[in-house]
Amino acid sequence: MPSAYNWKLNFENVLDFNHVPFVHPRTFRPLMAKGAANDPRVPADLPPVTTAALHELSYASETPLQIQPRPWHALVERFGDADVYYNHFLYPNVNFISVGGYVFLVQQFDPVSPDRTDVHFTLCAARATQRIPALPAILWGHLKGEKRVLDEDRVILEAMQRGLHEGGPVARHGA
Repeated sequence: MPSAYNWKLNFENVLDFNHVPFVHPRTFRPLMAKGAANDPRVPADLPPVTTAALHELSYASETPLQIQPRPWHALVERFGDADVYYNHFLYPNVNFISVGGYVFLVQQFDPVSPDRTDVHFTLCAARATQRIPALPAILWGHLKGEKRVLDEDRVILEAMQRGLHEGGPVARHGA
C-alpha cells in the first residue's frame, strides 16, 4: 500500500504508545484492557541512535487486550496463554504483531523516497489442529480491521510529512 510519508515516521509512531487512545479510539482502544493505554511497556531508556547497535533499537511489548472467544480459537495452537497484544518492533522498519497468540501480522515499511513508503502486510493464524473451513473469511476480517487501524495511522503520518520542510527543526527520534 503506497503511503505519502517517510518510513522513519512510522518508527516514531510505534515509539509513541500514547497514540493509541487518540488515533484509534474506535478501532483499537476499545479492545485494550482498562488502564492499558496508560501503562506503556516500551522501554523508556532507549539509547541514542548514534551509539546503539541495531539490535538494541528493537523491542517487544505486551499490552493487555480484551479478546472475545471465538469457536475457531479452540482449533488452533495458541502462542502463549495471555490475552495480550504482542508487538515486536524490529528496527528499523518491521512490526511483528500477534493478537492474543491467535492471529499474527507482519507489517513492513519499505522506503521508496524521502516522502513515500510502501507498506506490506503478511497475516496468518496460529497453526490449526484441524481443518478450519472458515479460515480465509476469518483472516479477511482481521486484515480489514488491521487496515482500518493502519489507515488511521496513515492520516496522522501523512499530515506530519506535509508539515516537514527544509527549514524546520531537526527531528530527534523518541524526543
